[in-house]
Amino acid sequence: AYWLLNRALGYQADANMLTGHITDANTGEPIQAEIIVAGFTAPYLEPRISDELYGRFWRVLLPGTYEITVRKMGYEEQTFNNITINTSVWTTLDVAMESLEICEVSGTALCNGNPISGEIIVTDIENDTISFTNGSFNFAAYEGEHTIIALSNGCIPIIDTINFEPGTYQLDFVFETEEVIFAEDWETGMSEWNGNGTWNITEGYENSNSLVTNSSQFYAFDTTMTITTASPINLNGVADDVILTFWTAYHTEHVNDVCSVEISTTGSDWNELTHFSGYIHDWEKMFIPLDEFVDEHIYLRLKFVSDETLNDPGWLIDNIRIISSQGNAIHTPNKFTIEQNFPNPFSHATKIAFSLPQNCQGQPKIKIYNIQGRLVKTIDLDESSAGVNRTVTVSWDGKDNRGNSVASGIYFYKLDAKDSFTKIKKCILLK
Repeated sequence: AYWLLNRALGYQADANMLTGHITDANTGEPIQAEIIVAGFTAPYLEPRISDELYGRFWRVLLPGTYEITVRKMGYEEQTFNNITINTSVWTTLDVAMESLEICEVSGTALCNGNPISGEIIVTDIENDTISFTNGSFNFAAYEGEHTIIALSNGCIPIIDTINFEPGTYQLDFVFETEEVIFAEDWETGMSEWNGNGTWNITEGYENSNSLVTNSSQFYAFDTTMTITTASPINLNGVADDVILTFWTAYHTEHVNDVCSVEISTTGSDWNELTHFSGYIHDWEKMFIPLDEFVDEHIYLRLKFVSDETLNDPGWLIDNIRIISSQGNAIHTPNKFTIEQNFPNPFSHATKIAFSLPQNCQGQPKIKIYNIQGRLVKTIDLDESSAGVNRTVTVSWDGKDNRGNSVASGIYFYKLDAKDSFTKIKKCILLK
């Protein structure tokens, strides 16, 4: 707009132009390539492409020095520094692009020694998806480094970065069977989550229930909304291949209205795993490795922030899963165990996890004592807790047996049953 205004006023702005031809270095044929001006591109701007007939491009720029990148799938990307634009004459940049050689990729995909079916996503300027059956695949890729995502139902996704060289490449996948650590499909609503704002359930992925940011056509202006798992997710004992997957679609204001996925090990300090804005109208599956959180208890939070200007249809999320090739220590207990409370320290409530052997006699209790050794709280447990197939969790809200809030400080808790069990753990209440 500034360039056009100057031109209309006659300030010789019509010379502030970068132009040229993009061609194949070997054949001389014109190429439709993307011309990127560093600092003047964004996801919400359509790519600027050279024309099909002559490979010619035009970029109107203010006087100055620029970095220009020319990109085309199947060709070696080229970057030019210190390209000067001035008011006296058009700047010409002709680019002859070197084509990349083809790598013929073949391989096998096995799970538990058996051939399987699935798909391979090769990320590039334009992603390519290859389906395979009976554990065998073949595809062609351009030479260079590519990220590969290999998928098969019931298996842990394999994500790897591979440098393909010209010629042939053998690529074999050995999948691990998945164990589901956590799953949410919203079919029973939002009862397992704590949220604020206008989160709502709507029809979404594959005509099932999905979570959406708004209860009407568009989300609200100037809002911050979060929805968090009500209970921590236990990643004790899971393998390093643990991964978070979910399906998503979104239409938000670019840059200003942002969707975020976050994780916390305390319930208060949050680590952002990913964020995005703009629009993806077709459902897309996302993959986020969680290996740095192995052996932790985590909370998962979805966060949406909008500003005061524009609003749009919003963010849809469905089929959230945390999976690993190894479960989170699910077993039939043969002895008493009691874990460290979480979070610790805590301000409002904390979770205490425990397990009991199948032959446990009597009604078990968790007893909480203050630092003077005085009993302040008894939590009675159902006798059916004995011999369950996973760790059981109870909550203490920082109140005594009379329902009064206790003071900040150090407290001790133990699991008490008819059988002798004396292991005691310490927790800290901070208000």
